[in-house]
Amino acid sequence: MSRALRDITVIKAEVARLTTTEARWSSPSYSPEDRVAFRAEWRDLMDVFLEVVDASRRGRLTDDESGALRDLADEAIQAIPTMERLKLTLPSRATLEDIAAASARA
Repeated sequence: MSRALRDITVIKAEVARLTTTEARWSSPSYSPEDRVAFRAEWRDLMDVFLEVVDASRRGRLTDDESGALRDLADEAIQAIPTMERLKLTLPSRATLEDIAAASARA
């Protein structure tokens, strides 16, 4: 598995986990330190996401990687309300929509 595909897979898994994370967010067992740590890890994931987007814009992704990135963008667009409620660093909606729209052109 390529690094780009591995990065996309990890980010997709974290996006999918947001609903579960939100459900635990207010729990007494989820400490303020846990929330700070999660937000920091999320920021790091968004940096990785931007690196993959940059590789895509430079034409450095394979067709499979580009398809996985489009799937991730679709899922991330749906998760934006959850990201907002958790006060997470948001990926650019315009970037996500551009990536998702690429599937219509592909």
